[in-house]
Amino acid sequence: MKDTSDLKDSMDDLELLGYHGNDRASVLPTDGNGDENTPLLEFYRARCDAFQQERKEMMDRFSQLEISRETWHQTEWQNRMYAQEIVELKDEAARLRDELADAKETIASLRHQVDQAKIQEAEDRKRIQHLLYLTQPSAEEVTFVKDCRPGHASRFGLQETHLEAPEQATIHDQNAHERYLRSNVSLMDEANVPGAAAGYAAFTSRTKRQHEQKWSKNGTKAKCRVIRTVYLPSEQADSLLLRVQLLTKELDDYKKLSEERIQDLLNNLNLMSAESKKMRQQHDEEIKAKQQDVERMHRLLKTSMKEYLVLRHKFQDSQRQVQEEFKSKYASICASRDVSTEKKQDQEWFLSSTAITILGTNRNRLKGPAR
Repeated sequence: MKDTSDLKDSMDDLELLGYHGNDRASVLPTDGNGDENTPLLEFYRARCDAFQQERKEMMDRFSQLEISRETWHQTEWQNRMYAQEIVELKDEAARLRDELADAKETIASLRHQVDQAKIQEAEDRKRIQHLLYLTQPSAEEVTFVKDCRPGHASRFGLQETHLEAPEQATIHDQNAHERYLRSNVSLMDEANVPGAAAGYAAFTSRTKRQHEQKWSKNGTKAKCRVIRTVYLPSEQADSLLLRVQLLTKELDDYKKLSEERIQDLLNNLNLMSAESKKMRQQHDEEIKAKQQDVERMHRLLKTSMKEYLVLRHKFQDSQRQVQEEFKSKYASICASRDVSTEKKQDQEWFLSSTAITILGTNRNRLKGPAR
């Protein structure tokens, strides 16, 4: 026990904590029992080496944890930045999709306007050709159209045939002559041109009167036949057909654009619903984690409060005991101090009286020889 106490006294805390078994020599005192101190020295060296190794490992772990903590904070910050960029890119993509749909609609409307301009240009060219045709001398022409019969007309200009006897004229010829007179009507009447119907009616009556005069002069009825009767479509049939085709195409284009727009909106709705569902799940998980943390904090608070109350009660008891002990010791000290003061006063009185006696004796001795 004496050797152990000497060893402990010889080693201070700094040397124990900063000890390196391989670098420093032993500072432990050695006496005649060196063989008995060697195992204890080796034990303390092993303990110091183990402590230094644990300390080094712990510091390495602390440094790794610090690095991992910084990396985690940096990664979390980057994730937040990336999430913000993703939200901004999604908003930008939605805006670009809207602009693209508007651009498609604008392109479709411009294309339809171009088609309408082409149709109007064709109509204008047709009118110009018709006006140029009216300025030229008239000539016989035949036009065959495979379309339906919106109207009919015949070009005027009669050719006289050889005169025949009245008995050779048949009712069929008369009916043909009447059909010619009735069919010699232009499409201008159908186009609601003012004065066209009256003019052509006058022309028909004049032609009929001329033929009747010829028949009355010759005394015979000339066998007259219509040159050709051609059923012509309306003047605006082609343009109307083109307009109908254009409107049909425009309607199809708008239907296609609307379907694409609706599909894009549905896709956006599905994406937003999926994102909202994911966000809801994340929020639910965060709420559950926060609730667990709150419950754990409540438990810790209750435990710490209970420990605090127990410790406070113990502290109050110990403080009360200490105060009582202090009072008792103070009373005993005061009592012992009173006794010691009395003894001290007696001693001081005795010493002072002794000193006075000695001084008086010495003074008398000094006075004697002087006399």
